[in-house]
Amino acid sequence: SRNISGIPVTVKAVTSVGDASGCDLLFFDKRSVGKIETHQSALKNQKLLIVSEGVSTAPIQFDVTSGTITFECNSERASESGFRFSSQMLKLSKRLQ
Repeated sequence: SRNISGIPVTVKAVTSVGDASGCDLLFFDKRSVGKIETHQSALKNQKLLIVSEGVSTAPIQFDVTSGTITFECNSERASESGFRFSSQMLKLSKRLQ
């Protein structure tokens, strides 16, 4: 565990849907993006923010191109998970859906 701005954060590797229970955020890199739909379906009753690298079905999608990191926000997916993006975050987003 570590603190970010005074908030305790625990990072752990998730290998199954059961491991994700109790998590607030799941990040899927390019190697594991095929598991997003399974996790979204299995954990749909849990308030869980899914962030991915290169998959548009996640509420937040990161993209790295030529050393530049950008992100896109999918507000519809976020609201399905119980989240709402601030107007400031949406302004920074590369593309809105």
